[in-house]
Amino acid sequence: MTSSHEFDIDFRPATYWDPQDVLIANIMGDARKACVIDTVNEGRVEELPPEAFTECMQSDERQRFKREGRGGFTGGESLPEYLTDEVEIARLTIDPAIRTVIVVRARREDGLSSPCPAQRRCNHAALL
Repeated sequence: MTSSHEFDIDFRPATYWDPQDVLIANIMGDARKACVIDTVNEGRVEELPPEAFTECMQSDERQRFKREGRGGFTGGESLPEYLTDEVEIARLTIDPAIRTVIVVRARREDGLSSPCPAQRRCNHAALL
């Protein structure tokens, strides 16, 4: 178990909406997201096909993976679609074998462009 002392609980990112981060953050599929992150971290992003960065697999593709016995690869792919200006900020995979996924998302609200930090707000939602 991870100790709470390993985390800076006072950390707050400057923004959740950095374009490069959102490109990966909004990939719904747990296995697909892990593959993209590993490939990007290894400096091999050019090897990834454009569809690797789509938010979710198409329904027929998810069904094909399940028929082939690779249903665990589709974990997270059935999460609700993102709302406008919504981004995933946290993810919990409960069972790595079947990849049950819970995510926390943030969505911009009025005042985010305000120079006053006290007026910058966002909504949060936890989804299963």
